Amino acid sequence: MPGRVKSWPVVGLCLTLLAWCGAPGTLSAADAAPRAAAPAAASGPTGTPGAAPLGTTAYAIPTTGAYFVAPTGSDKAAGTQAAPWATLGHALGTAPTHSTIVMRAGIYREADIINSKALTVQPYPNEAVIVRGSNVVTGFVQSGTTWVLKNWTYEFPRQNARAVDAQHPLANAPDQVFVDGAPLTQVAKASAVGAKSFFVDYTAHQLVIGINPTGHTIEASTKTVGLHLEHATGTIVRGVQFDEFATPASTHGAVLDSSGGATFENDWFLNNASAGLSIEGPNTLVTHDTMSNNGQLGVHANQADHLHVTETEVKQNNTEGFDEHEEAGGMKLSSSNDVLIDDNLADGNYGKGIWFDIASLRATIVRNQAYSNLDEGIQFEISSGAVIAGNVAWRNSGGGIRVIESQHVDIYNNVLYKNQSAVDVWEGTRPQNVADVTIRNNVMMDGTTGATSLLDIHDFTNKLTGAQMGVSTDADAFCRTAATQPPQVAAWANGAGKGQARYTSVTAFAKATGSDVHGIACDGAAAAKMLMNAPGGNFALAPASPGNNAGVALPSNVANALSVSPGIPVNLGLLGPGAVHGPGPTVTSDPSDVSVLVGQTYSMSAAASGSPKPTVQWQVSPDGVTFTNIPGATSTRYTAVAAAGDNDKRFQAVFTNSGGVSISDAATLTVSTTAVSVEDPGTLVWGQALTLVADASMSGVPAANVTGSITFYDGSTKVGTRTVRAGVASMVTKRLDAGGHSFVATYTVSRTTVTSDPTDVQITPAVTAITLFHIDHKTIVSGSPLTITAKADVVAPSAGAVITGTISFYDNETLLATVDVTTAGRAVLTTSALTSGTHSLTVVYDGDNANYQPSPESAPLIVTVQ
Repeated sequence: MPGRVKSWPVVGLCLTLLAWCGAPGTLSAADAAPRAAAPAAASGPTGTPGAAPLGTTAYAIPTTGAYFVAPTGSDKAAGTQAAPWATLGHALGTAPTHSTIVMRAGIYREADIINSKALTVQPYPNEAVIVRGSNVVTGFVQSGTTWVLKNWTYEFPRQNARAVDAQHPLANAPDQVFVDGAPLTQVAKASAVGAKSFFVDYTAHQLVIGINPTGHTIEASTKTVGLHLEHATGTIVRGVQFDEFATPASTHGAVLDSSGGATFENDWFLNNASAGLSIEGPNTLVTHDTMSNNGQLGVHANQADHLHVTETEVKQNNTEGFDEHEEAGGMKLSSSNDVLIDDNLADGNYGKGIWFDIASLRATIVRNQAYSNLDEGIQFEISSGAVIAGNVAWRNSGGGIRVIESQHVDIYNNVLYKNQSAVDVWEGTRPQNVADVTIRNNVMMDGTTGATSLLDIHDFTNKLTGAQMGVSTDADAFCRTAATQPPQVAAWANGAGKGQARYTSVTAFAKATGSDVHGIACDGAAAAKMLMNAPGGNFALAPASPGNNAGVALPSNVANALSVSPGIPVNLGLLGPGAVHGPGPTVTSDPSDVSVLVGQTYSMSAAASGSPKPTVQWQVSPDGVTFTNIPGATSTRYTAVAAAGDNDKRFQAVFTNSGGVSISDAATLTVSTTAVSVEDPGTLVWGQALTLVADASMSGVPAANVTGSITFYDGSTKVGTRTVRAGVASMVTKRLDAGGHSFVATYTVSRTTVTSDPTDVQITPAVTAITLFHIDHKTIVSGSPLTITAKADVVAPSAGAVITGTISFYDNETLLATVDVTTAGRAVLTTSALTSGTHSLTVVYDGDNANYQPSPESAPLIVTVQ
């Protein structure tokens, strides 16, 4: 039986807080590049609540009424974009009502920022803004195995000792130290300090750490509260992170909204000593925020009537280890009426996920996810009037849903999987009794190790039966994959002095108590047929689930909370907006497997019939187990462009109408990657035929099936296009000049083009030879003409090429003439310039256009002149 929980009182900020917090620190250079916010949690069954990643919001800046703040600004400036102020506190105090404060990127180390008017605070588009409760500290001196900072005068109140247990005696000590953003653990004495811990000596005024600070950034909390909204109804705070404040236990969070009527959107509350956000006024909206790794609670609310918390994530809070039965965990609300908690995620908190306690009236808790919390997923305690419907609570160490000493509670259409118990209703010794608790249409499945029953109705005064307590159950599913986990489906308060009666079957439970006469038993293999994939986080009913159309009609208050039709029987478990009784969609066409290349467009189609006409949502899975929605894929044909990372993904279409949900078979997408390469032909001689060969290989496709076309390029000059056969294309060309060439090939198939790496080829000039082909006389009379014929040829492998250029004729070493080559490589010289005597005549081919090499000198011919 949990102890009585003390609610947090409404508090104001007194002047003594100034002594606790100290003066705002000076911004360091590192403050302009703040640490990123904690990553979002894994997707739950209804999406991914939480804030947008820090620095990614892009709120519009008004053309009028906008004032700017920047770490490099001055509070003596005009507050314009060109001349910004330096602090948020000055901006809130100076800007007129209904203005917008635009904060530039950086860390603002400010405390006790009081806002008393309606203002909007937001970051500059796509910039990360952090309001931080710590200072960077330096000046540590080594002392043995520790490092000591003297003159440390910050002291914080250690409040609410009742919430501290023996295992975590320093839970309510708000001191915090961070090394490069990672928190150290506080210890009670200097001798206990190790590499990951610290000690604050209030007597000697020293801060002691166990890590060498050299090369590290050491930050220590020096401020207890960041922003206090006081008489500031209408204020909007969005896209800002608040972290590392030394918030006192059970007093306030890093941000305190005591006026109410504020909006917090896409904000982060991280690493604060107690709570992240405190709300102590009516009509506040908390939407798309993340509260993570805070020392006690993510969200604290007291006297926060008409509070609406939606699409927000509270995770891994109570890092200080406060007693989870007192006040610790994700969100704790007390004395707050007409509160709506919907579509949120409470995961991994060291305590309860969502907790209403003490004098809260008319709470609506719908479509939330609460999983892996150390205690209950959802708890409603000492309060009256609640709709707890359409939630998923799974793998919590306590009950999935627990109701303690509360009245008028409707628990409908929840999925409760592998908790210590699925639903608990407990009567205790405090003045308010359990009364009028209705449990319907829930799916209760499996339990954690040591769980004894799925349903636990307990009167700790040992006086009443479950019926006398006012508990009514019907049309619930009791599912156990293994019959011993847990061993009983229900434990039922059994009247004066009789404790609890325990039932191992739904039939026995219904017969003995009149409860769940329409309940469903699904043990063993039948349990796996109830939900799509509970171990993988898919809690929708399976297409052939016995939970389809098995629920009772919803009363109007529950139907309105879930946005479904009242008075008509529904499915068990989760319901979507507009759900009514009737047959679900029938899948008439499943998608087929598809094989494509990277970059190709592919399509998958599916169809379903049903009345009303079902909507469709395509989902994708990397492993065929966990499927997630594809944004915007809401038609019967899904079309996309294949990326390499899409290979082997599975796709399914989810059809939904008022009767339920049906899911198509999954189709597999095979994405083949392709490559093209040009073979190196080696060194070539000009005039020799060059064969270009390119190979197009494709992963997962036999070469015989690889088709398309390949275009060859010499640099940027197109050489030609050839058809691919069995993965290969080739072409022959002789039209290439001697010199260096760089060949590439582009492979095109369908709409995909792939380009090869370049292949460098050197073409050398052709080798030539020369002969004195003919001379008309070997002896002539001086002054007589002599006709000499020479012939140049191209040597193999370029033999036969048409040669051009010039041939030079020599008499011994004297150049007689240079003559153009004519047909058949010949050149003819007629000369009368030879003088009397003997002459040795030779010829040389001079080369041409860099494609022909010059020839060696010919053999000589002797001519005698008389």
